[in-house]
Amino acid sequence: MKRILQNAFLFAVVCNCWNVVQAQKTENYSLQCKNVKIAHAGFSKVEVIDSRYDTVHIGSIQRGMFNRKGLLTLSQSLKDEIAAAANKLVDEADTKVAGTLLINLRKFFISEHTTATEEGLFTIKAGFYYKQDSLYKEMFTIDTTYRIKAGLGDVTERLLDTVPSLLGLLVRDAANYNFTTGVLKNQYTGVEIQHLTEIEKMVIPVYNVPAAKKGLYATAADFMNNHPTREDVIIQLRKGFSRPFIYEMTEDGKKGKEILRKYYYVISDGDKMFLSRPNNLYELTKKEGDFYFTGVGKDDADMGSVAVGYALLGVLGGATAANHDTAIFEFILDHSTGKFIPIRKIKD
Repeated sequence: MKRILQNAFLFAVVCNCWNVVQAQKTENYSLQCKNVKIAHAGFSKVEVIDSRYDTVHIGSIQRGMFNRKGLLTLSQSLKDEIAAAANKLVDEADTKVAGTLLINLRKFFISEHTTATEEGLFTIKAGFYYKQDSLYKEMFTIDTTYRIKAGLGDVTERLLDTVPSLLGLLVRDAANYNFTTGVLKNQYTGVEIQHLTEIEKMVIPVYNVPAAKKGLYATAADFMNNHPTREDVIIQLRKGFSRPFIYEMTEDGKKGKEILRKYYYVISDGDKMFLSRPNNLYELTKKEGDFYFTGVGKDDADMGSVAVGYALLGVLGGATAANHDTAIFEFILDHSTGKFIPIRKIKD
């Protein structure tokens, strides 16, 4: 009887874990702000442009005791959602000027991170512009990641409540912008504001050549400037290997000590480029004005599947399930940070 009860209990645990895994993995979300009010605004309308590399996804959260990952979805596009939330705030304010605020979204991502504790992350990069006649004049920009701690409550709910409030506060900052003392910075035409990324790349040397100069680039800054950290290197391609081997060049021009990939960011032979990552070298290609590579990236494990592994196979099974936390992604170089960001999962 005891054995039967144990088996029944195990079966119930497995079924429960399986239900967690199979449960709906999307969660509808709203960015309507409830905690911020705007008394006066220097504009009567808000428009939004979505200039992100990935204009589909906005992030994910963790739910339940197994931290099941759920993708956040909106009932409309992100730019329409933010425009609606911002215009609602402005509609309730005293607006004496029939001006327009433009928000240009460059980054927007919500996530949860779990180590010893849980914290919520909200990454945003955006420019705020005042439309005057046919020009958009820059008021301010923001490029930051907010970290939301759990405190005494659930970090997920605090995160989801905080993001709309942070957006509301940014709109309020724009509404309270003092045009008398404030200095409007750059100004752009309507076409230029739609292509700010391309404009920014025009002054970055490596974006204006087919491939980086031959040499070793120790940092992202050197690579962006197309200025090799050192050129006294020998780049050797071997039959049967997809990656090159890099060596110091001796004074007499011969092959010296091998340079390990941890000591450089990119290596280029003037035609082919390779990016150094912790576990491999990946060929770096340039297409349509951007730098890409395909390689292994972090893919958060679904804690529900880990739990099933523990229930079915014990500790060993759980460890096996937990190790499935990487996948093959296509990455693109973020020209503003020198970091590569995943834009498309190719396979698990």
